[in-house]
Amino acid sequence: MSSHVERTAENFRQKFSEAEVISISDASESVKLLTLKVTANDFTFKAGQWVDFVVPGVERVGGFSMYTSPDQLTENGTLGLAVKKSEHQPAMWVHTKCSVGSKVSLRVGGDQLLYDPQPDSPSWNLLLIAGGIGINPIFSVLNRVCGFHRQCKNVNGVYKPGVTELLYSASVPNELIFRESISEMVKQHPNEISSKYFITRGKDGSIQELKKTENVIERRISEDDLRSSITRLNNNSLLCMVCGPPPMIDSFEEILQKQGIPKDNILTEKWW
Repeated sequence: MSSHVERTAENFRQKFSEAEVISISDASESVKLLTLKVTANDFTFKAGQWVDFVVPGVERVGGFSMYTSPDQLTENGTLGLAVKKSEHQPAMWVHTKCSVGSKVSLRVGGDQLLYDPQPDSPSWNLLLIAGGIGINPIFSVLNRVCGFHRQCKNVNGVYKPGVTELLYSASVPNELIFRESISEMVKQHPNEISSKYFITRGKDGSIQELKKTENVIERRISEDDLRSSITRLNNNSLLCMVCGPPPMIDSFEEILQKQGIPKDNILTEKWW
């Protein structure tokens, strides 16, 4: 399998910046959350982008998407990464050796899935689709959307988002990382944001418990789901963002185009 650097060789990249791990926690049995403090004042990123992640002594370069909003970086100089456990050297380092105080190098890249509207940009409706750890850039976008909604209430001349719908698929309920935060966003903005969760393999009592409070479906995201979302959101003013395994993205791109979404309005990020 090709490396992250090889797969993204043609993508835009900034210069490297140093960062320090200031917190590490478990999002699930297979995902670690890192909060990093960046030392460079000129370090920036846009919602949906990723970083090259370089660890001293580890030959391979990792590629992890930010899950936090650029607003957080502006406010306190930190960003968040969610790293799924794998045999990939940088991911393994995060899960076995990383600790508070660890130093890493970061370089922002990615120009395929970006959410950076300007004050005079159209108020696009958003259909956000995430599979597994593909939630990372999608959650960053969702955080940015919520930031705009909050600012609109207090500041004139701020971008006003349209309606946002999230379709989020995971194998089991515990792998729906950020679910509680997403649910809180929906509660705070019930007319602007909605979510629907899909569980593909889990068949235990936790699903029934989750169904008491969330919109949960026990299957994969289907073509009918996409069609229904497009109808609700109006495909004439709709921007679609999809992140997950390559086969899922290839399939959904084809379906979305078949439903009348222009190719330029479908932004994707494939993760292996």
